[in-house]
Amino acid sequence: MITKLHSIFILIFIILGGRNFALSQPLAETIFTFSPTKFNRLDGSNLPSDLKTFSKLVLRACKGESEPLSLLIKADKEKINNIKISWTDFKSETGIIPKQAMEAYIAKVWYQAGVTSNEVNNKILTQELLLKNDTLIKVDSDLKRNFLLVKRKSGIKEYIDISSPEAKFPDDIIIEDSKNLLPFSVEKNSNKQIWFGIDIPSNAKPGTYNSICSINSDQGELKTFPIRIIVLPFTLDPSRITYGIYYHGSLDSVTAKKRPFHFSSKSRKQLITELKDMRSHGIDYPTLYSPFENVEENLIIRNSLGFPQDKLFQLGLRSGNPNTQSGLDTLKQKVKLWKALINKFGYKELYVYGIDEAKDARLRSEIPAWRAIHEAGGKVFVAVNQLAYKDVADVLDVAVSRAKPTKIQAEAYHKYGNKIFSYANPHSGEENPEIYRRNYGITLLQTGYDGYMDYAYQKSFGSFWNDFDSKRHREETFTYPINNGIILTIQWEGLREGIDDVKYLSTLLNKIDLLKAQGKNIAIFEEFINSINSKDDLDETRNKIIDMIILSLSK
Repeated sequence: MITKLHSIFILIFIILGGRNFALSQPLAETIFTFSPTKFNRLDGSNLPSDLKTFSKLVLRACKGESEPLSLLIKADKEKINNIKISWTDFKSETGIIPKQAMEAYIAKVWYQAGVTSNEVNNKILTQELLLKNDTLIKVDSDLKRNFLLVKRKSGIKEYIDISSPEAKFPDDIIIEDSKNLLPFSVEKNSNKQIWFGIDIPSNAKPGTYNSICSINSDQGELKTFPIRIIVLPFTLDPSRITYGIYYHGSLDSVTAKKRPFHFSSKSRKQLITELKDMRSHGIDYPTLYSPFENVEENLIIRNSLGFPQDKLFQLGLRSGNPNTQSGLDTLKQKVKLWKALINKFGYKELYVYGIDEAKDARLRSEIPAWRAIHEAGGKVFVAVNQLAYKDVADVLDVAVSRAKPTKIQAEAYHKYGNKIFSYANPHSGEENPEIYRRNYGITLLQTGYDGYMDYAYQKSFGSFWNDFDSKRHREETFTYPINNGIILTIQWEGLREGIDDVKYLSTLLNKIDLLKAQGKNIAIFEEFINSINSKDDLDETRNKIIDMIILSLSK
């Protein structure tokens, strides 16, 4: 016979048992996935357009390649506390990819002053920074301000304002991110994007590698799922597009000590870190801004990192527009001195910068200087507008053409054996990975462009980290400087995916050329190449290219 007291005990047991059961089971509809490089301007409460549930994550990649994955952790009725993410080694029948090959970040939402680089009067919430310490940036939604966690030389930590024109940015501070993803929380009725970056080792054997990823919190297990990496049975060929970038960084340890978070003055450690980062993202030709007396040290560092030596794009020597014989002779002598110096370190072609974005009469006034540079054995590159080809297509070796690429421009420069690079479509700094992947990837191949050289790897128009202290421009940057490295951004990772798209397509085109030379039937491949539309879903296009490469291997 069940007494009233027994009923109370049974009720308590059911309540406690039910609560324990809920804690030990995954929370429903909490973890989602979506494409990391599709444009979704997230503000911490809205949802990506392509959000979906999943049972496993799968990616295909080549050895030596880096690929992203993305999750969204969503909290509805209550805050999720102390979230921790862990994963095992990736194992296959052919080997192991160590778990250290994958890193996890939070795509941090913070306030920015606009969308384009010259918007400065807005307050927009958007994800951008890839952080391992979520608390490095604190966002106050009531004040609409960002605060950066810094450490004084005394060891005291504090938050400083980085979201107003009046904010003073101190130089005598330390800014550091964590080496690993720290536990974090998701507030009620909000969400956080998790970004995974997976570096496939260069010695990985083809095969399927599996890992188990677990996401846990104080409320219990959120989700446990497999991550599967399919290492493809081919390697990527070099890109048919030349990838450079405007990079102001130059070795200047004395100045770097006084102002450690600057876009130009770099300590040796900073310079090496940033150059390695560019190299790993597919940028082979960062520009060199160093004056003549500092070139040697900078080239030694670049050579140690394996940068190509066939050409050097530099802005330490510029053409100007001298119009006297003595002025032209002086320019020739400088070109010869520079050439002799860079040749000593293995660099073959010297590229001298013209007058930035000159047009019409001022652009034409440079022609005598450019001819003098050619006579001295140098070449010329410079940023120009879309109509510059009408004036200088025959004398400008590399036109870094702004805005939307057009075949008309490419054909005009190619007619004289010169090249055209893409630039300012857009400048760096827009928190949109897709626009960089789309505009600077396959699009460039399809419009006949030879290269890419955007502005800039890092450029601030006030204090770095403060998007609101310039009346003219937002930060035009792909990465942010800190004491123990750099902070990556979603736009920087989007560009890398665009570069990889070109490598995949270059690999397919090379295999098609080989099959054609062997007399094989390539109709199916040519039909596919002609069907590629750079406006299509880029993840789907990548997968189709991979399938065609694998098909070509069987021919």
